[in-house]
Amino acid sequence: MLQIIHLTDTHIKGKKGKEAKNLNVIVKDIQKRYSNSKSKTVVLLTGDIVDDGRKHQYKIAREILSPLFHNDNFLVWATPGNHDYGWQGTFADSSKFKYFKTYLYGGYENVTYPHVKYTGTRNLDVRQYDGHIFIGLNSMKAELGDEPTKKEESEFLEELLADGDLGQRQLEDLNGILNTWDNRNREKSKVILHLHHHPFIFPDRKDSIIAKSYEKKCHQLKDWDKLQLVIKGRVDILLFGHDHEHLDFSDTTISGENDWDIPVILSGGKCTSSRMKEYKLDKDGRKTKQVLNRGLMGSLINIDNLGKISKSTIVFGEK
Repeated sequence: MLQIIHLTDTHIKGKKGKEAKNLNVIVKDIQKRYSNSKSKTVVLLTGDIVDDGRKHQYKIAREILSPLFHNDNFLVWATPGNHDYGWQGTFADSSKFKYFKTYLYGGYENVTYPHVKYTGTRNLDVRQYDGHIFIGLNSMKAELGDEPTKKEESEFLEELLADGDLGQRQLEDLNGILNTWDNRNREKSKVILHLHHHPFIFPDRKDSIIAKSYEKKCHQLKDWDKLQLVIKGRVDILLFGHDHEHLDFSDTTISGENDWDIPVILSGGKCTSSRMKEYKLDKDGRKTKQVLNRGLMGSLINIDNLGKISKSTIVFGEK
C-alpha cells in the first residue's frame, strides 16, 4: 500500500510566527501517527513553503521539517509556489529558487528510496515509487520569463501578481512523460500530479463578476486550459494549493469525464492556519453550508495493492 500526505501553503515567516508553531504541531503529529507504518509515507508539499522567499525563512522551514527528511519512513517531495520566489508572493525573483533547491531539493535528493529521474525533462520533478508515478510541476516556471518565446521587456510584468504559468516547454515535457505511461496497468499503477496553482477557477468564484475577474487577471494558472488538454483522462490524482481552500472536488462534475476526467482532485488549503474550514461540496463543486472539518488540515491518500484509492482529511493536533 502507498500512503500520501498532502500539505500545502505553510507560509513560514519567522521562527516565532504562528505558521512555524503550527507546522511544528503538524510534523510532530505526522511522526506520531505514521512513523510506524508498514510502508513508506510520501509527503507532498505543493508550494508556498515560505512567505517571502527569504533564506532565513527556508532555514526555519527546513529545520521544522527535518524530522521527516531524516526519517527513513518518509519521503518528502516539494514543488514551488509564488511566495517561494519573493515578497508577498507578488514580486517574483528567480534568484530565490536557489534557496528552495538548497533547503528542500537538497534534503530529499539524499534520501535513498526507489525513484526515477527522467533525463531530457526541464524543470520537472519526476519520481517513481512502488509502481506509481509522481510528477511535480513548477507553476512559476514561465511566469518568471524562463520561456524562449517570451519577450524580455515583458518579464517584469510577468513577475508581478500571484498568477502562475507553466509554459509550453514544461507542458511538452509533461506530455512526453505521460506518453511513456499511457499504456500502464491503470488498475495498479497510478499517476499523481502535484503543483501549486489551482488549475481551474472554483465554481463559487465564477458566481461573482469581481471574484472571477480577479482570478483571471491576478491569481489563476494562466495556461490551465493547455494543462487540461495534456492531462485529461491521463492522471489519477491531482493535488494543488494556492487558494487557501481545503476542498475535495473528487465527487463533483469537475472530476467527471466531461471536464477534467481525473478521479481524485484535492485542493489543500493553508495547512498551517487553525482557522481553515472544509466545506462539503455539491455536485457542481460549489460549497454548501455544511462544515466537515476545522483546524490544521492535510489530506491523506491511500492506494492499496489492488490500486484502489481512498482519501480522507487529517486534522492535526487534535487531542
